[in-house]
Amino acid sequence: MLLKYIRLIENNQFIEAHSILEHIWKEKKKSNPDEAKILKGFINGATALALKIKGKNDGAVRVWGTYEKYEPLIDKIKSENTHIYKEMQKTLLEKKIIIL
Repeated sequence: MLLKYIRLIENNQFIEAHSILEHIWKEKKKSNPDEAKILKGFINGATALALKIKGKNDGAVRVWGTYEKYEPLIDKIKSENTHIYKEMQKTLLEKKIIIL
């Protein structure tokens, strides 16, 4: 699912990218709260891009701030998914430059 998130972001399918992380985020909230926060950040990053595409600039900026709030956790936690999180981060930031 994490790699699919990257493909969806690359293809401007932001709502779909948001949706595929929802169930993983809910599972991680109980087992690994810090990792859940990272996923929440990625969900919000995709949402911010979707809002921007819809012309909702203020909402996009506000929701992007939630992504930025959790982004530093990517470098702080130890996870088997860290390398994928970094790829997700890179893809999201590249798309942000184009859209926001």
